[in-house]
Amino acid sequence: MLSDDYDRLEWKDLNQSKPTKNEINDEIKRLQDIVDKEHYRVQRENEYPDFRDYLDAIVKGDQTQLQAYIDACNAVKQKYPKPSNT
Repeated sequence: MLSDDYDRLEWKDLNQSKPTKNEINDEIKRLQDIVDKEHYRVQRENEYPDFRDYLDAIVKGDQTQLQAYIDACNAVKQKYPKPSNT
């Protein structure tokens, strides 16, 4: 992962030593795994229907509108499934 830039990395922290290439690569992988595992949440957030539609359906007692909201949410969940390793 880490390119030849490591050799040119100037470490200025006097309180801890420069991490090794392997330590940096391990941390990059750890952080990328977190991003990959959580990406579905961002995708879902961008496509979920407005929660006000749900509240409106509840207040009006409109079961058709409520079911449409639930169906829209389930469609988003199906489009962007939660990773199995989460």
